Amino acid sequence: MKDRARTRVALVVGGLAGSLVGATVGAGASDAPVPAAAPAAAPSTDAAAPAVPPPDRVAAVSEVLDAFATGSTAGPGVIGGIARAVVGSQPVPPPGDQVQAALLDAIIQAGSQISEQGPPSIDAFRAAVAPLACANPAINAGLEALADGFDQSAADFGPTIAPFDLTAVETASFLRGLEAPEVPC
Repeated sequence: MKDRARTRVALVVGGLAGSLVGATVGAGASDAPVPAAAPAAAPSTDAAAPAVPPPDRVAAVSEVLDAFATGSTAGPGVIGGIARAVVGSQPVPPPGDQVQAALLDAIIQAGSQISEQGPPSIDAFRAAVAPLACANPAINAGLEALADGFDQSAADFGPTIAPFDLTAVETASFLRGLEAPEVPC
């Protein structure tokens, strides 16, 4: 159930992030790779230099950044396909055809730009917030307390307010999924 709740939230957040940025060129599919849960270390060009480890994961923040990273690479292609289907599916008589073409071009260019600039920007933000991982124990405790409250609400009100029990349990699972490991500070 935990994975299902996380997947739903990741799809919603990723879709929202993608919908804010437009479309990529082509048949609506992004050529950018789908990001991993955390950014990969940059490959070293010097065999003697050690690889840089990924930044520490921050409770409640890293999962959201993962969703935005997915949205910035996959979302623009989806939005581009929708834009082509909605805006570009029917020919518009002149002079509206010029406006239609300009609008589609702007959406495609915005998607291409965010697909190129989004992942490095998100990775830079990850690195900037990594020092906050020192607060993971406190954040995790707060997330766990919230999740426990949702579990208790599901037990108390679930039989009376269906399907609240399922929603509350999935919310609790999602909150626990936002927890991140403790790191030495």
